Amino acid sequence: MASPNHGLTFALIATFFVIFYPSPLHAVLTPHEMIQSVCRATNNNPFCLQTLKSDPQALLCKKQLDLVKEVMRLGKASAEKTQNEINSIRTKKDIEPSLMAALDVCSKSYRFMVESLDTELKPIEESDLMTLNYDIMVLFDEVRYCNTALTQAKAEVPEVSSGNESMKYYISMAAAATSKLK
Repeated sequence: MASPNHGLTFALIATFFVIFYPSPLHAVLTPHEMIQSVCRATNNNPFCLQTLKSDPQALLCKKQLDLVKEVMRLGKASAEKTQNEINSIRTKKDIEPSLMAALDVCSKSYRFMVESLDTELKPIEESDLMTLNYDIMVLFDEVRYCNTALTQAKAEVPEVSSGNESMKYYISMAAAATSKLK
């Protein structure tokens, strides 16, 4: 017959294992595993993998929140680059009025994207995750506004079109990364 001490000993050992050996549900992912998980949920897996695996900061992320911040930082840098290109084009002489109007729309859209990503980076720790994800998804609208303005102006501006494509990917990456936060 088992003594009451055996039951207590078993309970203590079981508790020890539960506390000190986390279950697979709470397993800590490596940076490469986090990157793979995020990239699988994006609209351009190859772009995501290439971008994040070539970024030293992304490879150092220990937590999902760190990866979210890094993706948003990369997206903001891309938006700033495109915004600077738009502003540079707008300073040129002899620009068609329809192109100037389209560039004005794109400039406003990119200014909004940069400001939004900058704002979202600051309070991300205490942010409501649903709101954060929604705020990121709204940025797709800004890319669409710029694309629509360029199309209506019948303008081909490769630098802006390329920036718009990149921003779609970065927004998708940020949305995928924030959806992984719990």
